[in-house]
Amino acid sequence: MLTQAPGSIYQVAYLVPDLAQAAAQWASLTGAGPFTEFAHFEFIDPRHHGKPVEIDLSIALGFSAGLCVELMVQHDDRPSIYRDWQDQKGYGLHHIAILAEDYPAAIDEWSKKGAPAVFEAGFGADTHLAYLDTRDTLGCYLEIVEFTEFVQGALNGLRDANDGWDGQDVLRSFGG
Repeated sequence: MLTQAPGSIYQVAYLVPDLAQAAAQWASLTGAGPFTEFAHFEFIDPRHHGKPVEIDLSIALGFSAGLCVELMVQHDDRPSIYRDWQDQKGYGLHHIAILAEDYPAAIDEWSKKGAPAVFEAGFGADTHLAYLDTRDTLGCYLEIVEFTEFVQGALNGLRDANDGWDGQDVLRSFGG
């Protein structure tokens, strides 16, 4: 079971120029890891400001105790929520993330707080995510991830890899 309850922050995510280098730095400096790379991550029907987009993005996920650290690199120059941020702010913190058991209600609740969804997509086993525009209030985007059995299983597996990790094999390929 995850240490964070749905609705609380479970992840911090950073745009980086190189996944391997960033993973090595995070592991060396903070003990986070090992990181699992999802090369050329496949979004389902990604929409940026309501319009379909194509994004060539790779991510790496690792844990530091109960906190998930996500590292992201966009491989192309197409407009996206990642490229927009990088062009404006450079590399570094991009978003924090929470899990939502009632995904539509969470999106609606945050929208009423003045944080509209600016990017939405599906992934994995019929799971959804959205980035909300909380830049003015939180200093970064807020990602809402639909809390499903698929997500819980994936996060538990990644977190368990951190338990007793010896610091070796910092960046691993998903399925490899």
